[in-house]
Amino acid sequence: MFVIASLMLISFNSCEKVSEAPGGIPGMGETPGELEISEPFVPPNGVTYEVMGGQELTLTNVASSAQTGLKSVSDNSKEKIYGSGGSIHNNKFRFWIIVKLKFTNISNKDRRITLKEGMIFKVVEKGYQNGILLKKVIFYVRKHTTRTVSILAYCVNRGRNGSNENLHYTIPGVTKSKIMWEELLESLKGRQVNIENFIEQTPSPSLKSVNAGGLEKYKEIADHLQNMVWTLTNDGKKLSQEQRDFIQTIPFVEEEN
Repeated sequence: MFVIASLMLISFNSCEKVSEAPGGIPGMGETPGELEISEPFVPPNGVTYEVMGGQELTLTNVASSAQTGLKSVSDNSKEKIYGSGGSIHNNKFRFWIIVKLKFTNISNKDRRITLKEGMIFKVVEKGYQNGILLKKVIFYVRKHTTRTVSILAYCVNRGRNGSNENLHYTIPGVTKSKIMWEELLESLKGRQVNIENFIEQTPSPSLKSVNAGGLEKYKEIADHLQNMVWTLTNDGKKLSQEQRDFIQTIPFVEEEN
């Protein structure tokens, strides 16, 4: 009887472990536990990196620093901003998660850095928000150089404090959350989400213009997406039909594989 009871208990615990529901994603919202990772982040050979919190920026600051178009090895600017995040709070648009990454490439080759969709930024200090990328980010680090970039991400812990320059982060890897993948990440593949897709490129690649209409569209999309994340992490619900319909209105864009 004891053996049977023990087996039943193990079976129950196993089912409980693999069962995930909105509002019950470990490490997200207020759900206890560690953030679960399906694929660790491993930089290319010869590349090391540091992660820290970024300074608070306005949307115009971010837009003027965002890289436009597809990335290339020739684009090795000291500091650029990539990714997507933020929402409207008290009638103002705010970026909740900005992380600064410093990559050093000691190899004899230029290296491509790929931060996949679903990539997690885990904050070290307690009481602050962890972040997630909803879209892939790609940039390059030339050989024998150090490059610093800032990454925008979405908050997965509503109600906690946002990022600041005094915080420290790790990049454990890509989220394992089935809910996040099925409800949101898969639906956003190929769509216009990252800030760099909203900056108008002028004929000269050295000049960029900030399109006011593009920024308003970015704000609308980012605000909706941040609230979708919180629907899954904090509210304990799947996406509504209205939220699903909104995703379908987001245009598709050309992406680097």
